Amino acid sequence: HGDDLEGMAIDAQQAAQYLTVDELHRIFPQEGDGEADVAANSISLVDLLKAGSESTSLSSGCYAAVVDALMNQTEKTFVAVVDGFNCYFDHGHYFHEAYDPDVNKAIPFQKTTLLKPLLEAMGVEKTETRKGLCRAVESKPMKRGAIVVGTTESHSVARKFTDTL
Repeated sequence: HGDDLEGMAIDAQQAAQYLTVDELHRIFPQEGDGEADVAANSISLVDLLKAGSESTSLSSGCYAAVVDALMNQTEKTFVAVVDGFNCYFDHGHYFHEAYDPDVNKAIPFQKTTLLKPLLEAMGVEKTETRKGLCRAVESKPMKRGAIVVGTTESHSVARKFTDTL
C-alpha cells in the first residue's frame, strides 16, 4: 500500500505527539548545526513507516503518528478492517508492570498503540472493572474513512462479551 501513501506527509509538530524529542531528531531532517527545526520539517508517511520498521524503539511512535495522520487527513479515503473484533473484549492476555505494578490486571486493548485509534474512532472501550465488559465512550471519528469490523464465533470468547458489543 506504499503507493497509496505517496505524497502524504506528516509534520514534526504532529509527530511530536507520539515521538520524543530525541526520536524526532533521529527521524526528521536536521539543519547544518545538527538542530532539527521541528516547526518547519515534514516527512512522508512512507519514510516514517520505514523508519519505524527498522527500529524497535521507534516502531510504536511511528505507527501511532502515521495512523493519526491517516485518520485526520481529508485527501484519501482510509479504511481499516478489524477481524475477530469481539476477541478484544474477552478476558485480557497482555500484562505488564508499567500498567499494573502487581501484574494482576490485563492491559485493555484501548491502551495499546495498535488498537487505541481504532477503538477511539468507534467510541467503544473495555471497562477496567472485574467484569471488563465494553462500554460506549465519546468517539473521535476519522475525517475521511471507515472502520469495518467482524466478530468471530470460532474463538472461545464468552457470549457476554460479544453480546455487549
